[in-house]
Amino acid sequence: PGKQMAIDADLNAGLIGEEDAKKRRAEVAQEADFYGSMDGASKFVRGDAVAGLVIMAVNIIGGLLIGMLQHDMSFADAGRTYTLLTIGDGLVAQIPALVISTAAGVTVSRVTTDQDVGQQMISQLLMNPRVMILAAGVMGLLGLVPGMPNFVFLLFTAGLAGAAWYLSRAKENRLAEEQIDAAPPPEPEAPEASWDDVQLIDVLGLEVGHRMIPLVDYRQQGELLGRIKSVRKKFAQEVGFLPPVVHIRDNLDLGANSYVVTLKGAEVGRGEAFPGKWLAINPGQVTGEVKGTATQDPAFGLPAVWIDADQREQAQVYGYTVVDASTVVATHLNHLLHHHSAEMLGRQEVQQLLDKLGEDSKALVEDVVPKAVSLTVLQRLLQNLLEEDVSIRDMRTILDTLAEHAGQNADAHELTAQVRVALGRAITHQWFPGQDELHVIGLDSNLEQVLGQALNGGGALEPGLADTLMEQAAAALERHHPHPLARAFDAYPDDPALADAEVLHQGAQGRRLGVLWRIGPDPFDDAGNAATRGATRLLLYENEQPRLRLWLSDEPRPEAAAVTRALGAQGWHLRLASGDGEGAVATLADTLGLDDWRARQTPEQKKAWLERLATEEGPQMMVGDGINDAPALLAASVSVATADASALARKAAGLYLLKPGLAPLAALPALARRVRRGIRQNLTWALAYNLTAVPLAVAGLVPPWAAALGMSASSLLVTVNASRIARWQSSSS
Repeated sequence: PGKQMAIDADLNAGLIGEEDAKKRRAEVAQEADFYGSMDGASKFVRGDAVAGLVIMAVNIIGGLLIGMLQHDMSFADAGRTYTLLTIGDGLVAQIPALVISTAAGVTVSRVTTDQDVGQQMISQLLMNPRVMILAAGVMGLLGLVPGMPNFVFLLFTAGLAGAAWYLSRAKENRLAEEQIDAAPPPEPEAPEASWDDVQLIDVLGLEVGHRMIPLVDYRQQGELLGRIKSVRKKFAQEVGFLPPVVHIRDNLDLGANSYVVTLKGAEVGRGEAFPGKWLAINPGQVTGEVKGTATQDPAFGLPAVWIDADQREQAQVYGYTVVDASTVVATHLNHLLHHHSAEMLGRQEVQQLLDKLGEDSKALVEDVVPKAVSLTVLQRLLQNLLEEDVSIRDMRTILDTLAEHAGQNADAHELTAQVRVALGRAITHQWFPGQDELHVIGLDSNLEQVLGQALNGGGALEPGLADTLMEQAAAALERHHPHPLARAFDAYPDDPALADAEVLHQGAQGRRLGVLWRIGPDPFDDAGNAATRGATRLLLYENEQPRLRLWLSDEPRPEAAAVTRALGAQGWHLRLASGDGEGAVATLADTLGLDDWRARQTPEQKKAWLERLATEEGPQMMVGDGINDAPALLAASVSVATADASALARKAAGLYLLKPGLAPLAALPALARRVRRGIRQNLTWALAYNLTAVPLAVAGLVPPWAAALGMSASSLLVTVNASRIARWQSSSS
């Protein structure tokens, strides 16, 4: 009844049609008839079996009584005789009973269908491959029993198995033909559009390539998931509001080891990470080079190398900062969160901040929002602070300041200036923790007036003024670098506001009024640009964002071309190795007439090239002047530092020139040969004198006064010859 009611309910609800309802009702009726018939059959078979047991007991007991009472048989003989007769009678009686019960069971268990009894039995017993396989298995087991007619049973087994195989193949062919002949199903109609089809953009997303999936799969204990949770928690503690949840998904369109950070559906960061490897970041003071895949730190743009795990300790010894792949992605994400924090602060986050503060200061919140300022103005003010990298954790001070000044001015920028002053202690502690003395910079009154007018006019600066300000920032950094090119900025005044200045492997960096400034080589070469060909390109970064490109003209020394020609005429093979870009090095090599040159060479690459040349060609002489030349100067057979070389280069060189210029280098080979010839002459004379005059004097063949005179003459000769070396050196210098 329950199934009938379910069918009626589906029909009334319109989930099924009338034809489906009739089909389901027929199936339910057939199922009910089957179970009813099976119940009757089981009762019939059970009664017949009980009757057979009763007959067997009567035969045994009756046989014993007849044998012992009528035929005077012993109990043992009567039991043996009539038990055998009982078994035979049971077999004779039960085999027909079995056939009759089977037929009765088939008859009473038949359910009402369109087929008659014969068709049903044939379809259920002889047309089902599984029945044939089961029967073949039983016959096969009986054929393996010893004493049974094995050949007959195994013959029936083979026949039944063959019939099962034939039926299964026929069934497969019939199904294949039905599929071919069947009409193709009608194409489903396209569903109507609904609001479920609207996909809202995730505020913050992370898309990864397929090889990075183990880092974000919790079933594989992905480390990046925990790192992202820690990043969000740390961001909330430092900045003052909870960032959106990071939605992670795989993207097969990306490279296998690539990842993309998206903000409101737009890409804001991209990088690569190699699970199982470590990123060795060069902070600028490494002492060696590790082998691996060269790259850049995605967060701060520092040069880095992906290395294997067995190189980790070696890289740390060299001074590299070594981190794993999940830390690289988490650090990059943290950097992007801070950089785009203002964009992530929406009205909902501002309201949640107010609700959080309202738990302790409900009256303050109600007095300020929306009475003094609207929620929109408060949101714009907090975004202004976040754009300046100012934490908004102290919401109490912010609202107190707004309560005091909001009635006088409703402009968000003016209110931001008032709040910035109120947060002065926190801002100072953020950028200069633990410092009692601060370096400040005062603006010229004219400059202050220009900046004020620019702010009132929409915040735009005159391009020339903006370039001048950034050039001064670049000059302040270069003033701390020992490279000769840094002297190009000596004309600019020093900047007392620059703090924490340090020299990097390539360039310099420092903080100025809380902003990180860095200057270094421009990674984009412009060898094809005729206007700047031969110039050294520098790039100034503000918080790792490129702001100003500089071209420095690095003219060769006036005598450089003449010196290289003179050395070439003497048979020297000259080569040029420089850390500058290809355009500048190519121009310099063309000016000096050099064909063998290399650009963008690190100190380690210069040293490696020099050592390879020494192995292939023999001793090498190195001339250099910068700190990046020090490793190569130490590795050279003969090393020369110029007069204006850096202190590190002079310390690494075997000798250095006392006077400015390169002219002495042309005479250096000849001077070296003269010095060597003079030294050999002195050694030859001293050896000849000691081998002849000294033995004669010892033997007494030479008077003492003659020996003393000969010794004096020998010393005078050596001294005069040595003075010639000094004259050669003086004339060469």
